[in-house]
Amino acid sequence: MDERLAEGELALVHALDTAESTNARIDAIERLVAHWNDVHKVHDVDVAILSLHTHMTNQHIGLTRAVYGALQTLLQVAEPWSLRQALTLVRLCAPPAWERMADTPEAEALLRGMVHVVRHHRGATVQEHDAPTVMWDRMVRHHGLEAVSPSVQCKALDLLPWLHEHDAAPPLSTLTPVLVQCLQQADVTVRRAAKTAIEAMYGSASAEAKTQMRAALAEASVHHTVSEEIGRVLFGAPPAELTSLPDDVKPVYIHSRFDIDLVFQAATKAFEGRETESNWQAREKAVVSVRGMLLATVPDEFALGFVAQIRAWQEGILKAVASLRTTLSMHAISLVRQLALAYGTQLEHTMDAFFTSLLRMAGVTKKLVAQASQLGVSTILACVPMRASYWQQLQAALQDKSVATRVYVCKHLGVILQVHGLKRASLESHHGLATLLACMSKALCDPSIEVRTAARDVFHTLSELYPSDAEALVQSLPPTARKQMATSIRGMSASPAPRRPPSRTGPSRAVLAAKRAAMAQSPMAERRRMPRESVWHPSLVDGPDASTDLMEADRPWHDAHPPRPSMGTSSEEVSTTLPPLRPSTDTPKARRISSPTRTHARLSLPPTSTAWFLSRFEECASNPPTVEKDACLAALAAHTMEEAHWSSLVAYLADPPTDVAAWLPGLAAYLHSDVRVAGLLTQTPITLGILSVLYRLAGYVTDASTTTEDNETQWLSLVYQAGCASSEPGTLTQGGAYAMLDVWCKHTDACTIYTKLDEASLGYEHPTCYLLTLFALEHSLPHIPRDALVTTLTPTVPMTFKALRHSATNVRRACVSTMVQAYVCMQDRDAWVHLYAPLTEQEARLLEVGLGDGSHVQHYIERSKTL
Repeated sequence: MDERLAEGELALVHALDTAESTNARIDAIERLVAHWNDVHKVHDVDVAILSLHTHMTNQHIGLTRAVYGALQTLLQVAEPWSLRQALTLVRLCAPPAWERMADTPEAEALLRGMVHVVRHHRGATVQEHDAPTVMWDRMVRHHGLEAVSPSVQCKALDLLPWLHEHDAAPPLSTLTPVLVQCLQQADVTVRRAAKTAIEAMYGSASAEAKTQMRAALAEASVHHTVSEEIGRVLFGAPPAELTSLPDDVKPVYIHSRFDIDLVFQAATKAFEGRETESNWQAREKAVVSVRGMLLATVPDEFALGFVAQIRAWQEGILKAVASLRTTLSMHAISLVRQLALAYGTQLEHTMDAFFTSLLRMAGVTKKLVAQASQLGVSTILACVPMRASYWQQLQAALQDKSVATRVYVCKHLGVILQVHGLKRASLESHHGLATLLACMSKALCDPSIEVRTAARDVFHTLSELYPSDAEALVQSLPPTARKQMATSIRGMSASPAPRRPPSRTGPSRAVLAAKRAAMAQSPMAERRRMPRESVWHPSLVDGPDASTDLMEADRPWHDAHPPRPSMGTSSEEVSTTLPPLRPSTDTPKARRISSPTRTHARLSLPPTSTAWFLSRFEECASNPPTVEKDACLAALAAHTMEEAHWSSLVAYLADPPTDVAAWLPGLAAYLHSDVRVAGLLTQTPITLGILSVLYRLAGYVTDASTTTEDNETQWLSLVYQAGCASSEPGTLTQGGAYAMLDVWCKHTDACTIYTKLDEASLGYEHPTCYLLTLFALEHSLPHIPRDALVTTLTPTVPMTFKALRHSATNVRRACVSTMVQAYVCMQDRDAWVHLYAPLTEQEARLLEVGLGDGSHVQHYIERSKTL
């Protein structure tokens, strides 16, 4: 009986393999599934899998659904699965299922069913790389999360939380870098799906996994808005007082030393002479530009030059800090804070002047400026090692007649104890501890109750760090101040004052008590006096304490996560002592100044116009389609497109098109027309629609199943035309062209990128053509095998010479960046010199900025003369 059933099953499988038409294959699959449902048994699982998996990637939707339905039936009927059968199932069926998951719902159902088979053999005794779980984890990463198609990536990210819940997802330690990479994808749907997956999986993860994710987000420079949203989900929303004010400073990316010199030349010129109505805006623009450089992170190879320019521009920063213009002063104070956080140890002597200027502003009448200036002082104290001049200025400021200044000084002393207090030796240098105790003794006896209250808060920290010194300080206070400390400090008892010995002279106790009672009942009794109005400062009346944020609201030198418990204490205990603080010598971490001699140099970043385009594209892509797809294509062919048509086309292109060639002629007609080009210059909604459609097609023009090589060349020509539509730098069209080439390069063989671009570059009649080609070439060099670099770069040499001698500065700058990238990737100085020789001495000196070492240039000049 079993033999007859087995023969019948093999006959059905043979009919499936030998079927010539699609309908015949579907009929064979349906008869095979009916046979399995009747006998409730599969006689040869391996043969069935081998026969079915060949049709899993078929483009016919009916056959595809029949195959995946048959595999789901096979999963149910063939239980229990042996180890060999499970390996065959995962190895053959999982990759095509991940590939078709975006357009076939049955593929996702099959993957969910395969999870139970994989979990059943989790503890199988086989080689580690052959285990079903290891193979499954590898396919989840490679075929799902790292797939070429954005639609597959989105589906994989949506399925990932379910896999994690059913213990079938890869470990979080291996998923972290992959998910962070998905957060930086060009497709907005992939980024949203990655953010949702991270919040779902890491929300209930361990503290170590959350910390690892936060470190990975910071290392990859993920957009701060996305990082903050993920951090709120993982670590909880911060208190309202910790939320920083929004800042409109945009990052300024540095491509070479010329960028730094250009910004500081304009800044030096703007700060010449006194501040007037005509130059304060130029000064503010210069300060904001330098802040943008710090926000975008100065590359290591340019850090020394940047620090030198800051030292030379110190006088201008001090002028901006002391400006009567509130916005200019606030930007300058924020710049000082950024410098202290980034280059505190390298600008140690330069920070002295900043510290003096900011500390003097503690008593200004503008509350906003006063708080910001003292926040800058606290940042300097935390990020720069303590100096003798700091102690002297703090001690002198404690004698200021302004109550607000004395309150701020007490808060600064608290910051010093929190950051530098754990290292007593460093605190005692320059007689620092003795000066601090003297300041505390004076502040605890201050006539103002606000100063005494702030000093007592600092005293609590001192008593926890140095109990013996705190006890000695209390004993040295006058009796009145000692009694006040005894009533305010828990556990600190003041020594009782010696009682006066009984005397027979003077009034008796009864007489004194009667006098006190009479004075209390008298209408002329002295009322409790309130502080004079002249004592009060606006910063002490409205809102919280004048400098509460110095201690709590903004402490960038502290870790956001709590300290780890010691081995001798339980994790459930709550410590009442101060958390471990970073030593002053390690805050901030010193930057490593190095030249580009690693495996690849720091790649030049796209211009800020690219970020502008991507933000506009996300707005356009978030709208649902409102017009039918056929109507949109007809309007595109008839040149009657409207804003709704473009928005709908962008939405439809979220899924791969069946034929890219159908979209290109209509786009070409829009770009070729003079009227349409004029529309591109005005940056209308139609402009955004054209650029968004071209951007959507960037990931599809390399797919051989939907396009041809001619279509790819035509698409590249359209990208160049869009980028060259305007001669003005930083336009929306140029930013879109950079974004399109960035996506296209990721889906194209690096060795063939220049050949394809050279065919579509419009003969390099426009400077933007050079910029786009050099940008794509530079980003493709790290992905070219080292032995093929010379062969790949040889055709690019004529174009490189033209770019290096071009009249436009940005073209020469991009060319130098590309040549430096080629030098680092080749790792062979002689081969690099032979490739680009000969050059004039001036052109060789131009490369000195990018190479960062004069010996390379000198060697280049000597060799080029002999070639």
